[in-house]
Amino acid sequence: MAGVINTTGIANYLLYYPYDLLIDSLNTLYISDQNNHRIQKWAFGASYGTTIAGNPNGTRGITLNRLNYPCDIIMDPNGGIYVAEHHNHRVTYWSLGASSGIIVAGNGKKIYQIY
Repeated sequence: MAGVINTTGIANYLLYYPYDLLIDSLNTLYISDQNNHRIQKWAFGASYGTTIAGNPNGTRGITLNRLNYPCDIIMDPNGGIYVAEHHNHRVTYWSLGASSGIIVAGNGKKIYQIY
């Protein structure tokens, strides 16, 4: 089971506003842990998650080794993940085992429209 009911935090067995998830062919669960600014990987039957994108201590940021309110995630056939970041206004790609992502969409800046 991922997370603890009615408890939030940055420990590897806790989640703080899980937003999106996906499951791979091995039944591994990937969770966009939005308020901890990370993506957690939970192996089938595990009692804790492993951070595969972002900082394990829940620190947000704009550098390519950090995330800022990650929301949606998808996985490519090679096990890499694409992460849409709400507050960084970008999509980053994290290859399998990478310690930082690369920007594949957006420029990290919010664009204001004047009507």
